[in-house]
Amino acid sequence: MLIWAITIFATASTVSGTHLGIRRISEFCFLLGMLIMLVVLFYRNTFYILNLYVQSIGFYFQWIIQLGFHCDAFEQEISSGGGAADRNRILKGGDYETSDGPMDWMDNWTVFYWGWWIAWCPLVG
Repeated sequence: MLIWAITIFATASTVSGTHLGIRRISEFCFLLGMLIMLVVLFYRNTFYILNLYVQSIGFYFQWIIQLGFHCDAFEQEISSGGGAADRNRILKGGDYETSDGPMDWMDNWTVFYWGWWIAWCPLVG
């Protein structure tokens, strides 16, 4: 039922044109987003949220190069020697994993992530 309501609302705004329908939906979504952001900001501990925001931006810029180019190349060739034991990641039966992560996790996750963004591209672009 919710999907039908959203579809009818979106169709009506599209048919009414860019200057009236889509503009009003855009303004409404912007105001709703600002309201939610302000409620979250002022609801509890504003100082903590502002500190978290600043620290997260700093963390992002500190690690963007290293994390942006990480492709797990060393784990694809050899085990890191005890990484699974150091992190208490034991498989059923008592055997340790052969590397710090699942063998093909990085490849599968990357393909999934690309597919996800390609699928959502028309909706968020």
